[in-house]
Amino acid sequence: MAKPKVLISDKMDPNAARIFEERGCDVDVITGQTPDELKAIIGQYDGLAIRSSTKVTPEILEAATNLKVITAPASVSTMSIFPPLRPRASW
Repeated sequence: MAKPKVLISDKMDPNAARIFEERGCDVDVITGQTPDELKAIIGQYDGLAIRSSTKVTPEILEAATNLKVITAPASVSTMSIFPPLRPRASW
């Protein structure tokens, strides 16, 4: 079974990626994307971690065919309490 994939699309503490990885996720950190660039790749991801730079529009949500979770943690310590993403088969 494939690991859930998470996109971190805004600048965050480097520990954010580590926390997702510790919970069994593959993580890509790709910041500074235009809405069209995000729309083009968001369908690959099960989770999206944002701060204030990424605007999740209806068009982006429509393209997010695999998305299960969007998180906007206030801090890395907040992320540590989120439960791990589960592969779709176990939901």
